[in-house]
Amino acid sequence: MTGREITIAAYAVLALAIAVVELASRPEGSEIPTFSEMVSLVTSVFLGRVALIALWWWLGWHFLARSGPPSVTDLP
Repeated sequence: MTGREITIAAYAVLALAIAVVELASRPEGSEIPTFSEMVSLVTSVFLGRVALIALWWWLGWHFLARSGPPSVTDLP
């Protein structure tokens, strides 16, 4: 398994954990905040908005940007 595959697997596990927490927060009377409530809390302050934009930029840079054509090792 390459480093790239490990990184993608780690992000998939993180997304799954977020989904599990979201499902756990849905029942009536749950003390766990929903994902949208957490994002609203983070973006209620300026530093939180800056951090969220930086995170979004970082994710886009690492998953969507390419510096050149794929190398021979990227081919199946």
